[in-house]
Amino acid sequence: MSEKKHVGLKIETSQALTSIELDSGHKYRRYFTIAFLPAKGSLPSCLCVGNLEQSLDEEKEFYNPAKFYRHEQLWRALVNMLAAYIAFTSIKTGRPLHSIFNAVLNDLYGSKLFRLKLQKLAEAYYNSMRKLEQGVS
Repeated sequence: MSEKKHVGLKIETSQALTSIELDSGHKYRRYFTIAFLPAKGSLPSCLCVGNLEQSLDEEKEFYNPAKFYRHEQLWRALVNMLAAYIAFTSIKTGRPLHSIFNAVLNDLYGSKLFRLKLQKLAEAYYNSMRKLEQGVS
């Protein structure tokens, strides 16, 4: 068995739909990154969600995502992530769990600004994904 050093998934800049800086340590700057990989050979297209680490002193980059090939799996992950957000926010703020839950539902349903932001993000991601699927960078 060969001893290959794991370097994470290599993605092109055009494949990264968004990167949100999370933190920086002594060696790496870390980002929450969503990327789209178009179909290639026998592999179908997939959405990648994970941690991108960029070295502060070298030209090294590591992307360690979860790959979603089916939208149903992504939905399950999203629901769990939203539930974790609600619980985490309750723990961090000391507000009751039901209060956070109701505020999140209100934003999802009642906030026109939130819905507009979500719509604009979805349209931008969709357009980027379509270009990548068509082989346009």
